[in-house]
Amino acid sequence: NLNWSGQCIHNAGLKHEVAISMMGLPPGVDSQGAHTPEFYADRLKKVIDAGIPFDRICFKDASGTSTPRTVCETIKLARKLVGDSVHIKFHSHETAGNGITCYLAALEGGADGLDLSMAPVSGGTCQPDIITMWHALRGSNYDLGVDIDKIRHAETFFKEAMADYFLPPEAMATSPEIIWSPMPGGALTANTQMMRDNNMMDKYDDMI
Repeated sequence: NLNWSGQCIHNAGLKHEVAISMMGLPPGVDSQGAHTPEFYADRLKKVIDAGIPFDRICFKDASGTSTPRTVCETIKLARKLVGDSVHIKFHSHETAGNGITCYLAALEGGADGLDLSMAPVSGGTCQPDIITMWHALRGSNYDLGVDIDKIRHAETFFKEAMADYFLPPEAMATSPEIIWSPMPGGALTANTQMMRDNNMMDKYDDMI
């Protein structure tokens, strides 16, 4: 399904960042050859073999449940396939409290970029916060290339701008149970919003 869209993006003179989705299966579930670094690398190889034009690659952990080792090894295999000239990005969520660890693993594997977010919407079903990632990299060989004081200033204004919006508590929290019931952040909050609208939030744990 990427052949047509990828070609159209390229033909329009735009940059095409091809995304390969990832997720970790619940403990004890047999992946039957999927959801492994080799599987994800094979998806990339199929994109390359199909001649789909792309400028960048993003490995997207849809539910924030991939293990750090899987992330690291996936990026390593991708780097072998495309060399050092192609930008590889990693995207995840803090839903299971695993995001920062996987981001560090992605860097170890050779990723060039990370998707991050700003408070008050960072963390939980969103991406790790820019400041949290910056702190995790202090004293290392990695640099986000940002002025952290300006980021703090921007987050202050962003919090003020978002003050009138309802932020679902479950969207802001981490839930270790997600490891056993992988659910993308957008799907989780779409379900809980409907449950809240129908006065059924007491069924949340049963749903998960």
